[in-house]
Amino acid sequence: MPTPEEYEAAGLYDPASEHAALQLELLHYLASVGISLEEMVAADDLRLLAFRHFLRRGHGPRHTVAEVAELVGEDPAIVVELWQYAGFPDPGASAVFDDEDVGLIRTFQLGRSLLGEVAVAELTRVLGTAAAQVADAMQSTYLVNVAGPTYHEDPVGLQLARANAESTQLLPLVGQIVDILVRRHMELSNRPIDDLIRAASGHDSKHLAVVFVDLVGSTALTVDLSPADLSFMLRSFELRASAVIAEGGGRLVKLIGDEVMFVSTDDAGAVEIALDLIDVFRDDPVLPPVRAGIAFGPALAREGDYFGPVVNLAARVTRLAAPSTLLAAGPVPAGVAAAGMVEEDLGSVEVKGFPVAVPVVRLSR
Repeated sequence: MPTPEEYEAAGLYDPASEHAALQLELLHYLASVGISLEEMVAADDLRLLAFRHFLRRGHGPRHTVAEVAELVGEDPAIVVELWQYAGFPDPGASAVFDDEDVGLIRTFQLGRSLLGEVAVAELTRVLGTAAAQVADAMQSTYLVNVAGPTYHEDPVGLQLARANAESTQLLPLVGQIVDILVRRHMELSNRPIDDLIRAASGHDSKHLAVVFVDLVGSTALTVDLSPADLSFMLRSFELRASAVIAEGGGRLVKLIGDEVMFVSTDDAGAVEIALDLIDVFRDDPVLPPVRAGIAFGPALAREGDYFGPVVNLAARVTRLAAPSTLLAAGPVPAGVAAAGMVEEDLGSVEVKGFPVAVPVVRLSR
């Protein structure tokens, strides 16, 4: 444990400061968790030092790209390529890899031997993007709910440093949670043998009902709302929409600000979910109503998302819907009417990107 005199000599501590006692307590805390005086001096922000220390704790020395390539028996250019697929910049000659990262590169190599180079590149990019989104969401949640409320009562950042360090204890649990959730979602997807037959042709496609649901007039609302109110509105919309979609057996594909996209292999079930969402938001005292668009047909599955004319049709027809209305593009499968839905033919409409007019139907109960 360095002495107060050593801290002062290093420019980290001013005994004449108004908050000298708290400064010293912060420095002693950092030292107590294993951070050296040299690391403190080099740090750009002492409040975040413990957090960064625990993120990379116990993973051995750092390695350069060349050293990693030698350890795993790989071309250095391939190591950089894999690293970039995961969403990280080229480290150049810097020693940024630890032993855990070396193990990650070995895992990528194993995946390449099992799945092929292109498939591993795509899957690594998806995982890297998902991990970045999870990391960003966790940090944002922490800042708003933990760090922010203590900021004005924490003049030197002692509470923040402790809270940052304690928050890293949750990280091992995140890995366990992701493992469980991925396996449960794979089990829930229950892909039939027909999907395997189609995949044998080199792509993954299947018949789906594709639905977009968006908040009406939300763009104009953002001009008047404060960031806090906008955050509350979007969070409320996303949480409630996600719950309704999951309850109806749909699969939420993505959240796009004030819009959600979901799919279902059950045509009538997708219509039910869309109408449920319309009902939920029709009389909401805070949020505006929603409008929805649906299309039915084969969609190409890639990297957790869906593509093709059916997806584009659903997105386009959503823009034509009035508030609290569900519009369907193209022929509506017979199973939808059989489930008791009412179809009102609105004629054919010119839709951007499609060479011929598209028949549009309003669906209701």
